[in-house]
Amino acid sequence: MRLLNAKTFTRADFNNESTVPDYAILSHTWGDDEVTFRDLAELSREQLVSKRAWEKVEKCCTKAMEWGLEWVWIDTCCIDQSSSAELSEAINSMYQWYRKSAVCYAYLSDVDSVEEDCLSDRVIDQGHSSFDKARWFSRGWCLQELLAPRNMQFYNMRWEFIGSKDSLKERISTITHIDEYGLFIPDLSVLSVAERMSWAAHRQTTREEDIAYCLLGIFNINMPLLYGEGETRAFGRLQEEIMKRTEDHSILAWSGRGTDFRNDMVGFLAPHPSAFSYGKIDLRDLPKHDIAQAFPRHVIEAAPLSITGRGICAELPLISCHPHGVDYLAVIGCQKSGSPESYYAIPVTRLKKSSDVFRRRSPDLQTVLLNEAEKTPLVTIFLLRHSKPTHLEIKDTTQVWLSLLEMRDCIYKIQSAYPPSLWNVDRRAFAFSPLDKEVYPRMALAIANAEGKGFVLKIDLNPLCAHLVEFNEPISEEPDMIEKKLLIHDNFHVCKSSLVLGQNTVTASIQESIVLGQGLYEVKISIIAGRTRQFS
Repeated sequence: MRLLNAKTFTRADFNNESTVPDYAILSHTWGDDEVTFRDLAELSREQLVSKRAWEKVEKCCTKAMEWGLEWVWIDTCCIDQSSSAELSEAINSMYQWYRKSAVCYAYLSDVDSVEEDCLSDRVIDQGHSSFDKARWFSRGWCLQELLAPRNMQFYNMRWEFIGSKDSLKERISTITHIDEYGLFIPDLSVLSVAERMSWAAHRQTTREEDIAYCLLGIFNINMPLLYGEGETRAFGRLQEEIMKRTEDHSILAWSGRGTDFRNDMVGFLAPHPSAFSYGKIDLRDLPKHDIAQAFPRHVIEAAPLSITGRGICAELPLISCHPHGVDYLAVIGCQKSGSPESYYAIPVTRLKKSSDVFRRRSPDLQTVLLNEAEKTPLVTIFLLRHSKPTHLEIKDTTQVWLSLLEMRDCIYKIQSAYPPSLWNVDRRAFAFSPLDKEVYPRMALAIANAEGKGFVLKIDLNPLCAHLVEFNEPISEEPDMIEKKLLIHDNFHVCKSSLVLGQNTVTASIQESIVLGQGLYEVKISIIAGRTRQFS
């Protein structure tokens, strides 16, 4: 952990937890002209003082010394943002850093309120926001910064005291929809997954993946950061990690009512924390218990949720909606607290008549009566994790998967795929029935840099080969244009398994592999430019 000396503005590393001194920590929203890690190392004192955010750093340090603390931690100048390894370590440790601080100063740069305004419940408007409308309450990263500290003090734009978390708890609870118990509970794991997710339902982050990464500490999860993977993949990975650590079925109790979630794009993993919004699911009705309490008659038989290559493996009562039909209600271990005679259920559809793989039929939650659920035997099924029904997680499917390591500084991205109907964006794979192999013997991906220039990866399964074709002009995103380029360059003498783009060497290969127990074709693409860099 790296700390800033409040007197000298120099930094020191404390690599052993036992040697970390008492410190103050700052919680704030980023603005223009922040004082960065590099600024402290390279700029003169005069240059630092001229930066707009320097006053925030200086005031935080002054406040720490008033509290008898010599050290402070401020994210903007204590983390080397240029190091992806350091950034990843910091984000995975941040909840504990806030938890172990002697005091946390929450600086609300857009608030004019002072302590008397909040205690008297007056709303003032002098051209700036009141406490209730502070931007701080809408930012994703500030959620864990609210929950983790044991001692939190709020200050307005002039560093005037507004109040402590304890003195403002009723007001904060109203603003955040987090009950007072949740604001101070030492172990968040006793609360349901859905309830904790709901706290982030209306928060925003600058980088889309951060809506998942900012929740790591709240769920006690450590996982690598893959900037460039997108919001849905990042939030999906977080949910998968949560499932490995809990038997709480409320992670499946999300709803898409009132949103733009499309019924044909519904998986069992929620696409965003907003799916757990308190406006769509009455979280007071969600239970805070595990499957043993939900299904007492089946406690010995029931197995926890698990992630497999075929989807989420679950052991649930499966109630048929129509005789000899493919539509069912999958009962999950959640019941309405005000209605103990019912359970939540998810509408599902069997992908094939004899298959044990199911997709979520709609982004809604339904209820079933207690006696109906208890008389229905448990069935082991697999639930599609991500999206609309595809052949991707069915055993009798040919899959062509891109096993790519995602890096923050990657310069090329997958722009489009051909045929588009076989490409699953979330899983980065082509998938189709073996019978389709004669119809779609060739696949392609257009991969381009920010200027739209790059190459096309051509994939053949018979014979098995992966080839690269460079294009100097911008590559169109239209799938039919990709097809035309395939036809133009159908002669294999212009295709190579490696090529040079500027100072970078691009290579491609394909092989038969087994991933998560599934046989598939694995395609690898990489750039070598002093060190390996791969695509997002």
